[in-house]
Amino acid sequence: MDLLISEVQKRSVLWNKWDPKFKDRVVTDRHWDSVSKELGMSKDDVKKKWRSLRDQFLKEFKKIPSSRSGSSQEYAALYQGRWSYFRAMLFLKDTVTPRISDGNISDVDVDEVEEDINEEQDELEDIDQSLEVNISTNDYNISSPPSTSFTTTKKKIRDQKNKKRAILLNNN
Repeated sequence: MDLLISEVQKRSVLWNKWDPKFKDRVVTDRHWDSVSKELGMSKDDVKKKWRSLRDQFLKEFKKIPSSRSGSSQEYAALYQGRWSYFRAMLFLKDTVTPRISDGNISDVDVDEVEEDINEEQDELEDIDQSLEVNISTNDYNISSPPSTSFTTTKKKIRDQKNKKRAILLNNN
């Protein structure tokens, strides 16, 4: 198994999903062929064993306790699991999507979002008031078309406000 792990590790195209040729079947098949020749096994058997090793690594990796404000990858070097190949396969840790933590640091600061909504409401009120002033002082010059910038701005602000409200509702 150690030989299989080291042979696959040498060929990042077989395990690194960010490798540009990771999805190129011709290239990956060529690499699986060379690994199978090195090990003296069939390509299908090598791939099955690798899949089994990778899946077991992922199970072990999920057992790592995550910090409240960081990722579990920080603890990977300290983790002493029972599976003997865990350390040999740590090169996969950067390809594993980190788990969502339930720490005290939020992706969205609710107070900041509420403050933004209040500022936008104030801006809308200011726009409404300026519109009322413009309408009352306007001499109704029909020769020029009405400006659409006001309605566009108001719509953009309203859309932003609705998005932020949705974020607040989803976080609560």
